[in-house]
Amino acid sequence: MAETIAIEADSLTAGPGKRTVLRGVSLCPVPGTLTALIGPNGAGKTTLLRALAGTLPLQSGQVRIAGTPISEFKRPDLARKVALLPQTRDLAWDLSVLDVVSLGRFPFGARLGALSETGQAAVRDAMQTCDLGGFENRRVSSLSGGEQARVHLARTLATEAPIMLLDEPAPALDLRHQHRLFDALKRVAKMRNATILFSVHSPQLAKAYADNIIALKSGIIAYDGPADTLSRSDLKGLFDLDDAATAMILGGD
Repeated sequence: MAETIAIEADSLTAGPGKRTVLRGVSLCPVPGTLTALIGPNGAGKTTLLRALAGTLPLQSGQVRIAGTPISEFKRPDLARKVALLPQTRDLAWDLSVLDVVSLGRFPFGARLGALSETGQAAVRDAMQTCDLGGFENRRVSSLSGGEQARVHLARTLATEAPIMLLDEPAPALDLRHQHRLFDALKRVAKMRNATILFSVHSPQLAKAYADNIIALKSGIIAYDGPADTLSRSDLKGLFDLDDAATAMILGGD
Protein backbone atom coordinates (compact mmCIF):
# COMPACT_ATOMS: atom_id res chain seq x y z
CA MET A 1 0.00 0.00 0.00
CA ALA A 2 1.14 3.55 -0.76
CA GLU A 3 2.56 5.74 1.96
CA THR A 4 -0.10 7.49 4.04
CA ILE A 5 0.03 11.27 3.57
CA ALA A 6 -2.78 13.01 5.43
CA ILE A 7 -4.05 16.57 5.14
CA GLU A 8 -5.56 18.34 8.12
CA ALA A 9 -7.01 21.77 8.74
CA ASP A 10 -6.99 23.52 12.09
CA SER A 11 -9.38 26.42 12.77
CA LEU A 12 -9.43 27.77 9.20
CA THR A 13 -10.86 31.22 8.67
CA ALA A 14 -10.71 32.29 5.03
CA GLY A 15 -12.47 34.03 2.18
CA PRO A 16 -11.80 35.98 -1.00
CA GLY A 17 -10.35 39.41 -0.38
CA LYS A 18 -11.52 40.79 2.95
CA ARG A 19 -14.65 38.64 3.05
CA THR A 20 -14.85 35.87 5.62
CA VAL A 21 -16.55 32.72 4.33
CA LEU A 22 -15.04 29.95 6.47
CA ARG A 23 -15.19 30.41 10.22
CA GLY A 24 -12.94 28.20 12.31
CA VAL A 25 -13.17 25.05 10.19
CA SER A 26 -11.17 22.03 11.38
CA LEU A 27 -11.10 18.67 9.61
CA CYS A 28 -8.92 15.68 8.78
CA PRO A 29 -10.26 13.53 5.90
CA VAL A 30 -9.35 9.86 6.24
CA PRO A 31 -6.74 8.59 3.73
CA GLY A 32 -7.95 5.67 1.65
CA THR A 33 -11.54 6.92 1.63
CA LEU A 34 -13.81 9.07 -0.50
CA THR A 35 -15.15 12.12 1.34
CA ALA A 36 -18.00 14.25 -0.01
CA LEU A 37 -18.32 17.95 0.78
CA ILE A 38 -21.94 19.13 0.67
CA GLY A 39 -23.90 22.21 1.66
CA PRO A 40 -26.04 25.05 0.30
CA ASN A 41 -24.76 27.50 -2.28
CA GLY A 42 -22.40 29.96 -0.60
CA ALA A 43 -21.70 27.65 2.34
CA GLY A 44 -17.95 27.71 1.64
CA LYS A 45 -17.28 24.48 -0.27
CA THR A 46 -15.10 26.03 -2.98
CA THR A 47 -13.41 28.31 -0.47
CA LEU A 48 -12.51 25.32 1.70
CA LEU A 49 -11.04 23.34 -1.20
CA ARG A 50 -8.96 26.32 -2.31
CA ALA A 51 -7.77 26.92 1.25
CA LEU A 52 -6.74 23.28 1.62
CA ALA A 53 -4.87 23.42 -1.69
CA GLY A 54 -2.98 26.57 -0.71
CA THR A 55 -4.42 28.69 -3.54
CA LEU A 56 -6.37 30.96 -1.19
CA PRO A 57 -4.58 32.84 1.61
CA LEU A 58 -5.83 32.09 5.12
CA GLN A 59 -7.05 34.80 7.46
CA SER A 60 -6.21 32.50 10.38
CA GLY A 61 -5.63 28.82 11.11
CA GLN A 62 -3.33 26.33 9.44
CA VAL A 63 -3.30 23.53 6.87
CA ARG A 64 -0.79 20.72 7.35
CA ILE A 65 0.31 17.87 5.09
CA ALA A 66 1.89 14.94 6.89
CA GLY A 67 2.26 17.29 9.85
CA THR A 68 4.07 20.03 7.89
CA PRO A 69 2.39 23.43 7.29
CA ILE A 70 1.74 23.95 3.58
CA SER A 71 3.45 27.33 3.83
CA GLU A 72 6.74 25.46 4.23
CA PHE A 73 6.41 23.60 0.91
CA LYS A 74 7.89 24.92 -2.30
CA ARG A 75 5.21 25.19 -4.98
CA PRO A 76 6.41 22.21 -7.12
CA ASP A 77 6.66 20.00 -4.03
CA LEU A 78 3.16 20.99 -2.95
CA ALA A 79 1.81 20.29 -6.46
CA ARG A 80 3.10 16.73 -6.20
CA LYS A 81 1.30 16.27 -2.88
CA VAL A 82 -2.00 18.05 -3.53
CA ALA A 83 -3.98 18.18 -6.78
CA LEU A 84 -6.89 20.62 -7.09
CA LEU A 85 -9.61 20.31 -9.74
CA PRO A 86 -11.27 23.76 -9.79
CA GLN A 87 -14.80 24.49 -10.95
CA THR A 88 -13.53 26.77 -13.74
CA ARG A 89 -11.45 24.73 -16.17
CA ASP A 90 -10.57 27.02 -19.06
CA LEU A 91 -7.77 26.12 -21.46
CA ALA A 92 -5.56 28.70 -23.15
CA TRP A 93 -5.10 26.44 -26.19
CA ASP A 94 -7.30 23.91 -27.95
CA LEU A 95 -5.24 20.83 -27.14
CA SER A 96 -5.88 17.18 -27.76
CA VAL A 97 -7.35 15.07 -24.97
CA LEU A 98 -4.05 13.24 -24.56
CA ASP A 99 -2.13 16.51 -24.20
CA VAL A 100 -4.58 17.91 -21.63
CA VAL A 101 -4.40 14.79 -19.48
CA SER A 102 -0.60 14.82 -19.82
CA LEU A 103 -0.54 18.29 -18.24
CA GLY A 104 -1.12 16.47 -14.98
CA ARG A 105 2.50 15.31 -15.09
CA PHE A 106 3.96 18.85 -15.16
CA PRO A 107 4.71 18.89 -11.40
CA PHE A 108 7.23 16.14 -12.15
CA GLY A 109 9.05 18.19 -14.78
CA ALA A 110 7.39 16.45 -17.73
CA ARG A 111 6.97 18.04 -21.15
CA LEU A 112 4.25 17.34 -23.70
CA GLY A 113 5.32 14.52 -25.98
CA ALA A 114 8.22 13.58 -23.70
CA LEU A 115 6.69 11.76 -20.75
CA SER A 116 8.64 9.14 -18.86
CA GLU A 117 7.35 5.58 -18.80
CA THR A 118 5.92 6.29 -15.36
CA GLY A 119 4.20 9.39 -16.66
CA GLN A 120 2.78 7.58 -19.68
CA ALA A 121 1.40 4.85 -17.43
CA ALA A 122 -0.19 7.43 -15.13
CA VAL A 123 -1.86 9.13 -18.09
CA ARG A 124 -3.14 5.83 -19.50
CA ASP A 125 -4.56 4.80 -16.13
CA ALA A 126 -6.25 8.18 -15.65
CA MET A 127 -7.85 8.05 -19.09
CA GLN A 128 -9.08 4.53 -18.48
CA THR A 129 -10.52 5.52 -15.10
CA CYS A 130 -12.43 8.38 -16.76
CA ASP A 131 -13.66 6.22 -19.66
CA LEU A 132 -11.69 8.15 -22.29
CA GLY A 133 -10.44 5.26 -24.43
CA GLY A 134 -10.36 6.33 -28.09
CA PHE A 135 -10.46 10.04 -27.22
CA GLU A 136 -6.68 10.57 -27.30
CA ASN A 137 -6.50 12.60 -30.53
CA ARG A 138 -9.78 14.46 -30.26
CA ARG A 139 -9.69 18.20 -29.59
CA VAL A 140 -11.16 19.17 -26.25
CA SER A 141 -13.25 21.88 -27.94
CA SER A 142 -15.07 19.17 -29.93
CA LEU A 143 -16.30 17.38 -26.82
CA SER A 144 -19.55 17.73 -24.90
CA GLY A 145 -19.59 19.36 -21.49
CA GLY A 146 -19.70 16.01 -19.75
CA GLU A 147 -16.82 14.65 -21.83
CA GLN A 148 -14.73 17.74 -21.08
CA ALA A 149 -15.40 17.23 -17.36
CA ARG A 150 -14.01 13.70 -17.62
CA VAL A 151 -10.90 15.00 -19.41
CA HIS A 152 -10.13 17.54 -16.69
CA LEU A 153 -10.69 14.96 -13.97
CA ALA A 154 -8.30 12.59 -15.78
CA ARG A 155 -5.72 15.38 -15.83
CA THR A 156 -6.03 15.64 -12.04
CA LEU A 157 -5.83 11.87 -11.53
CA ALA A 158 -2.72 11.70 -13.73
CA THR A 159 -0.79 13.62 -11.07
CA GLU A 160 -1.13 10.56 -8.81
CA ALA A 161 -1.12 13.03 -5.91
CA PRO A 162 -1.89 11.43 -2.55
CA ILE A 163 -4.38 14.24 -1.83
CA MET A 164 -6.98 15.18 -4.45
CA LEU A 165 -9.45 18.04 -3.99
CA LEU A 166 -12.20 17.95 -6.59
CA ASP A 167 -14.63 20.87 -6.93
CA GLU A 168 -17.77 19.51 -8.60
CA PRO A 169 -15.97 16.77 -10.59
CA ALA A 170 -19.08 15.50 -12.36
CA PRO A 171 -21.00 18.44 -13.89
CA ALA A 172 -23.15 17.52 -16.89
CA LEU A 173 -22.46 13.79 -16.55
CA ASP A 174 -25.29 11.37 -17.26
CA LEU A 175 -26.26 8.77 -14.67
CA ARG A 176 -24.12 6.04 -16.22
CA HIS A 177 -20.96 8.14 -16.21
CA GLN A 178 -21.69 9.49 -12.73
CA HIS A 179 -21.83 5.93 -11.43
CA ARG A 180 -18.68 4.84 -13.24
CA LEU A 181 -16.80 7.96 -12.17
CA PHE A 182 -17.59 7.91 -8.46
CA ASP A 183 -17.20 4.14 -8.27
CA ALA A 184 -13.75 4.54 -9.86
CA LEU A 185 -12.79 7.36 -7.47
CA LYS A 186 -13.67 5.17 -4.52
CA ARG A 187 -11.43 2.42 -5.89
CA VAL A 188 -8.59 4.88 -6.57
CA ALA A 189 -8.75 6.19 -3.00
CA LYS A 190 -8.52 2.68 -1.57
CA MET A 191 -5.89 1.38 -3.99
CA ARG A 192 -3.57 4.40 -3.60
CA ASN A 193 -4.41 5.05 0.05
CA ALA A 194 -5.23 8.54 -1.21
CA THR A 195 -7.35 11.25 0.37
CA ILE A 196 -10.04 12.29 -2.11
CA LEU A 197 -12.36 15.13 -1.08
CA PHE A 198 -15.00 16.20 -3.60
CA SER A 199 -17.76 18.79 -3.51
CA VAL A 200 -21.17 17.89 -4.87
CA HIS A 201 -24.62 19.50 -4.84
CA SER A 202 -26.55 16.26 -4.52
CA PRO A 203 -26.70 14.76 -1.00
CA GLN A 204 -28.13 11.59 -2.56
CA LEU A 205 -25.02 11.21 -4.70
CA ALA A 206 -22.81 11.85 -1.68
CA LYS A 207 -24.60 9.22 0.40
CA ALA A 208 -24.50 6.70 -2.45
CA TYR A 209 -20.75 6.81 -3.10
CA ALA A 210 -18.83 8.58 -0.33
CA ASP A 211 -17.45 6.82 2.72
CA ASN A 212 -17.66 10.02 4.74
CA ILE A 213 -19.48 13.34 4.41
CA ILE A 214 -18.55 16.82 5.58
CA ALA A 215 -21.45 19.28 5.47
CA LEU A 216 -20.92 23.03 5.53
CA LYS A 217 -23.49 25.66 6.39
CA SER A 218 -22.73 29.38 6.65
CA GLY A 219 -18.98 28.68 6.74
CA ILE A 220 -18.98 26.20 9.61
CA ILE A 221 -19.12 22.41 9.74
CA ALA A 222 -22.64 21.15 10.42
CA TYR A 223 -21.78 17.44 10.04
CA ASP A 224 -18.58 15.40 9.77
CA GLY A 225 -18.93 11.64 9.85
CA PRO A 226 -19.87 8.44 8.01
CA ALA A 227 -22.10 8.88 4.98
CA ASP A 228 -24.58 6.28 6.14
CA THR A 229 -25.34 8.09 9.41
CA LEU A 230 -26.24 11.44 7.79
CA SER A 231 -29.97 11.60 8.52
CA ARG A 232 -32.98 13.14 6.81
CA SER A 233 -33.20 15.48 9.79
CA ASP A 234 -29.58 16.56 9.21
CA LEU A 235 -30.33 17.30 5.55
CA LYS A 236 -33.57 19.09 6.38
CA GLY A 237 -31.71 21.48 8.67
CA LEU A 238 -28.72 21.82 6.37
CA PHE A 239 -30.79 22.97 3.38
CA ASP A 240 -33.62 24.66 5.36
CA LEU A 241 -36.28 22.36 3.91
CA ASP A 242 -39.83 22.08 5.16
CA ASP A 243 -41.48 18.67 5.55
CA ALA A 244 -43.11 18.70 2.10
CA ALA A 245 -39.89 19.65 0.32
CA THR A 246 -37.93 17.08 2.30
CA ALA A 247 -40.34 14.31 1.28
CA MET A 248 -40.33 15.43 -2.35
CA ILE A 249 -36.54 15.69 -2.67
CA LEU A 250 -35.38 12.88 -0.41
CA GLY A 251 -38.34 10.52 -0.73
CA GLY A 252 -40.03 8.66 2.07
CA ASP A 253 -43.23 9.32 3.99
